[in-house]
Amino acid sequence: MTTDPKRRIYEEAFKRETVRRLMESNESVSSFAVSIGVDRTNLQKWKKIFGPEFMPETGQPDGANDYSRLRREFASLKETVDQLRAVVKKNFENKYIGEE
Repeated sequence: MTTDPKRRIYEEAFKRETVRRLMESNESVSSFAVSIGVDRTNLQKWKKIFGPEFMPETGQPDGANDYSRLRREFASLKETVDQLRAVVKKNFENKYIGEE
């Protein structure tokens, strides 16, 4: 039996920590794998095995979590735009309408 000298064996703790960092980073698997020097296919396998441990437990599929997050962000941005419109309107009224 021959062993490949290039083959690396990773501890389970290392795999879990790597997947946790991947999930927190929001990077793609490919770019994260390159940045830490691990093969992309290994990281994909580890994510499949250990990834669910680090997912928020909402009882909804991943897509629903993303959709909810995007809706909250949109609502926040809409509120900011409305506030900016109010400020611009007030400044416009003070500058052009109030000086008659």
